[in-house]
Amino acid sequence: MARGLSERQIMRRATILSRARELMEERGYDGVTMRDLAERSGVALKTLYDIYGSKDDLLVKAIEERARLVFEGLDRDTGKVGFDRLMMIVETQWRGALEVPNLTKSVAPILNAQPGAFTIEDAYMKYHRRAIQEIAEAGELAPWADVDFLVRLMLVDQGPITILWSRDEISSDQLLDFTVMMMSQILYPATLGATREAIGRVLEDTYTKLRHWNVANMRA
Repeated sequence: MARGLSERQIMRRATILSRARELMEERGYDGVTMRDLAERSGVALKTLYDIYGSKDDLLVKAIEERARLVFEGLDRDTGKVGFDRLMMIVETQWRGALEVPNLTKSVAPILNAQPGAFTIEDAYMKYHRRAIQEIAEAGELAPWADVDFLVRLMLVDQGPITILWSRDEISSDQLLDFTVMMMSQILYPATLGATREAIGRVLEDTYTKLRHWNVANMRA
C-alpha cells in the first residue's frame, strides 16, 4: 500500500490508470483529453488534475504500470542465460507492447516533450543488467567493458526506435528486429568467445532480413 493513501484511494488510482490505458488503446494519444479520462474513470476532472497534474503525467503512470506487468514475468527461471536471456527479454518486452499498440505509441509524444519522464529504467536496468552480468561471469565480456554503461546505452537507443515506430517509419513486424540489431551492435565489440560469435550471427541474419525488407518496399 502506497504511503499515506487509504485502500480506497489506492483502488481509485488503480481504476483511473486502468481506464486510461483502455481509452488510450481505443483512441491513441491525440484522441484523448483529461475530460475524457475523468468521465471514463468516473471521477471529477478537478480530482484527476489534483492527483496527476496533467494528461502526460497520468499517461506516464499508466504506461509504466503496464510495462512493469510485462517485465514481472521475466523473474521466472527459463533456463536462458547471457545473450539468450537478453533476446528473450527483448521479445517479451515488444510482444507485450504490441498487444496494446496505441497505448505503447503514446510514449512517443511524451518522450519528445519530456525525455526523462519515464522511470521504467529501474526495471530495464534490473533485467537487462542480469543478462549482461551473466556474459561477464562467463568470462566473455571484454575487460574494458562496463556492464551498467552497456545497459544504459541500450536504454538510450530504445527511445528513437519507439519514436520511429510510432511514426510508422518502422513497421510492427520490424520492431523486434531493429531492437535486436541495436542491442547486438552495442554488445558485439564488448564481448568475447562464443557470445561474440553468437551475436555476430544474429547481426548478420538481422541485417540481411531488414535490408531485404527495405529493398522489397522500395520496389513496391
